[in-house]
Amino acid sequence: MPAEALEHSPASRSNVLLGPNRCPEAKTAIGAHFPRCLTAVLDGFGLHDLDRRCFNSGRQHRSDRAGDDERRFVVCARAQVMRPRLFFSWLLVVLLWHASIAAEQSAPQSIILATTTSLDNSGLLAKILPVFTKETGITVDVVAQGTGRALQTAARDQADLVLAHDPEAEQEFITEGHGLDRRQIAWNDFIVVGPRSDPAHIGGGRDAVGALAAIASAKALFVSRGDKSGTDALEHRLWRFAGIDPAQTIDGSWYRNIGAGMAAALAAAQSIRAYTITDRGTWSSSGKKGDLPVLVEGDPRLLNRYDVILLNPAKHPVPKQALARRLAVWLLSPEGQAAIGAYEVDGEQLFHPSAAFPK
Repeated sequence: MPAEALEHSPASRSNVLLGPNRCPEAKTAIGAHFPRCLTAVLDGFGLHDLDRRCFNSGRQHRSDRAGDDERRFVVCARAQVMRPRLFFSWLLVVLLWHASIAAEQSAPQSIILATTTSLDNSGLLAKILPVFTKETGITVDVVAQGTGRALQTAARDQADLVLAHDPEAEQEFITEGHGLDRRQIAWNDFIVVGPRSDPAHIGGGRDAVGALAAIASAKALFVSRGDKSGTDALEHRLWRFAGIDPAQTIDGSWYRNIGAGMAAALAAAQSIRAYTITDRGTWSSSGKKGDLPVLVEGDPRLLNRYDVILLNPAKHPVPKQALARRLAVWLLSPEGQAAIGAYEVDGEQLFHPSAAFPK
């Protein structure tokens, strides 16, 4: 048969384009680079076996005339001509599906962390959260409030995870069904600070309850946060232990309830030369050590524990539970604990990791 006739014969068209002798590189490319779903679509529409469909019967009945082979090819080809169109329609759908998944996976991921102000004001979160974000790609938006308000924020589904330091309020939050799986991540301590003149003569003591009683007796100025924070809750517990309600004392002007965070309380105490109770981390980071020295420390009742609390999915089916759990797990992991322990201000370690050995 002449070369031109061979080139344009039905069998040659089939074998060259789609038959068993088609380009091996093409088969390799399909196997190596096509997603499985696309290969399945290709096979599903039979685009790989047009030669078999159109010519098997011709091979089986070699006595058929060449004209019959030609007609058979034309009819079969017409029957198959719509398959490529349908295939490319499905190909477009699959590619768009893959693109949407890729876009979703590459989209920025973030969670909202409701936390006590002391972890924020001390600088700890600004130090360790970028490490978590670099490792996971998850950005953490911090809402720093007193513990009471932080728990309320989470209860309203306005946060994905909570860091707090008020054991009584945390237990109530869990009892009400809002949280579960509370774990301690670190601890430090509360301290009583005040003016160098120390009008209540409490300096050097270790009895926080006795110190507050002495402050009340001397009617020395005292700044209270009054913001339902963990520090505020600790202060009021100490007043109860002392049997004193400072707001009800005669001439209670010495007791200043400012309704603000720890940094503001320290600034107010410095301004009016007053006593206050603070967590050591915020005090160390405040730059007010000289004006507000530590006067009372070391009382076991001044222990300050920090806990991470996951929301209860049965009551709060927030969409980012899985991302929030990754942060909680990281804070408890050796890497997260090391980051917490490594944070220092002026060479002083402010937080002691305690996931392995809770206080």
